[in-house]
Amino acid sequence: MLPIRTTVYHSRWSGREINFSVGSQTVVPREQQTCTVNTGDVIYWKEWELESGAHEAVAIYYGAEVTRDHRGYLPVNVFASVSQEDWPRVEEVGLRIWKEGTEEVIVSAVSREEHGQ
Repeated sequence: MLPIRTTVYHSRWSGREINFSVGSQTVVPREQQTCTVNTGDVIYWKEWELESGAHEAVAIYYGAEVTRDHRGYLPVNVFASVSQEDWPRVEEVGLRIWKEGTEEVIVSAVSREEHGQ
């Protein structure tokens, strides 16, 4: 799905999180699930209990948090992480969106080889 141009929002329920809606073309299973995330964690979230029309999102955390929504704890799939050297940039974007509202961004993946690892 990447790269994509999307509107990024700040989370109301799970603290230091920026997120954007996605529409996967396949059924994404519950895996690597947790309710505690750390700085740089990239997660997939879905309204798991709905059979169709479920909302899906990807979120990036710029601080350690407990994932939750209005119903309580919210298990999420952790599937990637932002390199530690990029954490300040993610925090900068997160704080700007929190203070100023949504922001249009381009989300892309960088391979370990491209990142020098």
